[in-house]
This record gives sequence, C-alpha cells and structure tokens, in this order.
Amino acid sequence: MITPYGLYLIYHETIHFLFALPLIFLVLRNYGRKAVWLVFLVTFLIDIDHLFDLLLGGAKNLIERLTYGDIFFGIEKRYLFFHSFELAAFFFIFGMIFKKRRWFFYPFALALFYHILVDIVSYFEKGIMPCDYFFIYRFINHFRP
Repeated sequence: MITPYGLYLIYHETIHFLFALPLIFLVLRNYGRKAVWLVFLVTFLIDIDHLFDLLLGGAKNLIERLTYGDIFFGIEKRYLFFHSFELAAFFFIFGMIFKKRRWFFYPFALALFYHILVDIVSYFEKGIMPCDYFFIYRFINHFRP
C-alpha cells in the first residue's frame, strides 16, 4: 500500500520532470541532443544521494522506508552530496575553464540548480530552509537536519 508520502514523492518527481522541460528545450537549442539527455538524467539521478543518506544517516527500517517512499525525513544526519549549490557552481566554473566541454558542464550545472530550486519550493513548508542546500552549511552543522 502506498502512503500519502509516497504519493507526494510521485507528485514531487513529476514536478521535477515538468520543470525540466523548458530547460531541456533551452539546452537542445544551445548544446544539442547529448546535452538534453544529460539534463534529463541529472534532473532525476541527483536524488540517488537520498539513498546514500539512508545508509549513512542512520535510518532504521531501510527496506520499509524505500517501499513506502518515506526516504527524506527521520534520519539522524542529512548528507545529500549532490544537492548543493556548490556543486552546481563547480560545474559552471568548469564550463568557463574548459570551453570545449561547455556542452557538458553548463547543462549539468543548470540541471542541478533547477532541481535544487524545485526542492526548495517543495520542501520549504516542511521546514527545510534554502541554506540547507549549501554543502558547507551542512558540514559546519555536522550534517544534522
């Protein structure tokens, strides 16, 4: 049986997809098809770090949490290595340095940035603040949620 939070997770991922569509058209126009696939993959694969969070953050009942979609809350530490503005800035700066690889770095940075913006809007009411999406902030606070 899917929980209300599981339904929210499906809704949230749908929002990520819909929010990525304008970005995909922008990237297609400027960087080509390879970059479009990159944006599409990054937009969804960034959430893999939630699985690392479950393993590293001390989540109890891992299989049950994965089954019902309750993977974001109730953990002792929040690492979320990929959910960071610093990582998006890193890829953007690399795009400025390695001009022949801009088709890779700029779309990657945009996809990370847009994903984080959707998360900020989605989870603000649940008490997750925009500063929580800075890895340095989480590090200074010992990754506590």
